[in-house]
Amino acid sequence: MNSSRHERAALVAVAYGIGIITSFIGYGTSDVSTKTMISYDAGGVAAVVSALPVEKPQIAVTYEQGVLKVSSPEGERTLSFNPDISGLPSLVEFEEQGIHYGKLAHVASESLEYVFFCEMKQVQTDSCTPFIYDVLTDGIYPVTVNDEKVDMLQEVAQNARFDGPMLVVQDVVSQGAKPWNFSVSDF
Repeated sequence: MNSSRHERAALVAVAYGIGIITSFIGYGTSDVSTKTMISYDAGGVAAVVSALPVEKPQIAVTYEQGVLKVSSPEGERTLSFNPDISGLPSLVEFEEQGIHYGKLAHVASESLEYVFFCEMKQVQTDSCTPFIYDVLTDGIYPVTVNDEKVDMLQEVAQNARFDGPMLVVQDVVSQGAKPWNFSVSDF
């Protein structure tokens, strides 16, 4: 009687394992890479453990018809818009951040966790005000020099990039992330 209970328990465990694998195949996640580890207990019985990687949410950064947007499974977030192109009204609430004119310099980090953008506040100007959007915290932060908000040349902003979470401007790396601050002596 004892051996048949163990056999039934083993069959139930195998059935659950097959069911889990089948559900992954059924939901189209069979192409997800896994790391397999084999561990042995004191009795020499092997156990196979498979660890699935954590999937990152699908995030897209787009600039269309004068509107810079970040789309995620939670919805869309408008970061900046050009009222002349988009047709959206230029409200007073967006004067400091949210409205740009001319060409918008923008770049996303490789992980799509951060988006740098630099807003030109006037139609005829060479400078722009830099910001970074943090997708995970849904926050917009100004890029600073010695902890002061600054403007930068549009040409310089066009060549900004990320190195991990750090912003790189003219080959100078920010002193940190959140806030993205530079020192005057760096330039």
